[in-house]
Amino acid sequence: MAKENPKPSEHLPIDRRTLLKTTVAITTATLAADVSPSEAAPVISTQPSPINADALLSVCATTARRLAEIKRRNELRREAKLPLLPIAKELRHMKEEDDRQGFSEAFGPFAAKHRRAVWAEILKPRREALSDPNWRPNWIAGMGYQGEVFRILRERFEAER
Repeated sequence: MAKENPKPSEHLPIDRRTLLKTTVAITTATLAADVSPSEAAPVISTQPSPINADALLSVCATTARRLAEIKRRNELRREAKLPLLPIAKELRHMKEEDDRQGFSEAFGPFAAKHRRAVWAEILKPRREALSDPNWRPNWIAGMGYQGEVFRILRERFEAER
């Protein structure tokens, strides 16, 4: 069974930009370890974040898969003496592409099949607290619940993928 991703409340207190900059620094250092300074592309001067490599491994399965793909492609580009792909830009591009293509097509039927059960699961504590099994949130609260339902559906979809 795949390792469960941490809940949002359990994530490290690292903002996304810091995570991406650190990932770029680590990947670039790994790939450029055996490249002489004359072969290396110019590096943007940034201070790496004080996070250890283990902290970076606590990303979701999809991000880890995408980072591995970018690393593989950058190794090929390094061998061909081409400039390395910017990791943050490639991650964003891969997410947009997944959303546009197969990922969304596969997620749609999965979400349709499981949506009602997740909604019932999310609303159950509130319904029990109010002793009203038919309670439904108003539209603004419903948007918050919908975000939670979507997050759970995505996590379960990733776990089964």
